Amino acid sequence: MVVATAPAPPATRRVELVEALRYAGLVFLCVRAGLALLSVLGPGLVPSEGVLDRFGDPTPTGWAALLRGWERKDATFYLSIIDAGYAPPEDPPSAFFPVYPLLARLVRPLVGGSSLIAALVVSHAAFFAALVVLHRLTAAEFDRDTARRAVLYLAVSPVALFFFAAYTESLFLLLALVAFRAARRQRWLVAGLAGALASGTRSAGVLLAVPIALELLAAMRAPGGTSRWRTALAGIGALALVPAGLLAYLAYWGVRAGDPTLPLDVQRESWGHQPLWPWETLAAGVRQGTEGLAQFPSGYLQLNLALTAAGLVLAVWLIGRVRASYWTWTWASLLLPLSTPIPSEALASVPATCWCCSP
Repeated sequence: MVVATAPAPPATRRVELVEALRYAGLVFLCVRAGLALLSVLGPGLVPSEGVLDRFGDPTPTGWAALLRGWERKDATFYLSIIDAGYAPPEDPPSAFFPVYPLLARLVRPLVGGSSLIAALVVSHAAFFAALVVLHRLTAAEFDRDTARRAVLYLAVSPVALFFFAAYTESLFLLLALVAFRAARRQRWLVAGLAGALASGTRSAGVLLAVPIALELLAAMRAPGGTSRWRTALAGIGALALVPAGLLAYLAYWGVRAGDPTLPLDVQRESWGHQPLWPWETLAAGVRQGTEGLAQFPSGYLQLNLALTAAGLVLAVWLIGRVRASYWTWTWASLLLPLSTPIPSEALASVPATCWCCSP
């Protein structure tokens, strides 16, 4: 049974917020300083001959890597969207959802017109905010020490670099945490809006409907508080909002190109995502991890395998130990990339998706 608890007085909430800001800020700055040092020294430690940036220039080294070292992989597609929008429709960037590049485009005039700096500002700000919300959420569910550990472990995890890059991970994490905190406090409109923005950031955002629905059921069973009918109506409204971001983006392509499923088709045709059973993906990942040292001598495939295995172990351990909304979200975050992998690198998307969605 879920027992309703009285909200903390304003003075207590202020103290908790200050604690969250201070601790999250300290962790954020320390990790960012470490990554800055790694950006400067890293290119000299890893062979990068022949690796070019989006302008066709060689990999930056030294102090030049402090900024341009983040201009890699999927970041180049987000930067092209920030610069020129989605054109033409069949290009790979149409597979990338619009909320993150739209925010960066709004920030760009404030940072001298640099798309890269604007994208990094959005990522950094979103990650810092996510650490603060994670601290508040975990402290409310457990205690301050647990909240501190959650913030620290997330910030120093192997996938933490994605939160600082021109990627959607930090923004998506922030929106997911806001949705959880709002649902736990029965602020259904905020939960629904956060879910809508999340589904407009990454298609996985629609899965937030599952934990929000579970929190709605828990709230309706709780004694006292708001009328069950009012709670049900507000919660159903929140659930209806969650897929709005995804549906709006698909509608955009339906109007522009006559094909609302174009982003999903591009993900399949240009990126190679294929539907597989999760156990088939895991089997392929184990095979690639044990046989792939010749292709990726840096241990990339082995790291993906290790992080996926750790994620599965923790997901099993969570069942029955935390609220159903938390462990179902963790499993959803695991099963989605396991069900739509790139067969040649079966586990490539799992660590970033699972660990970034479910700290």
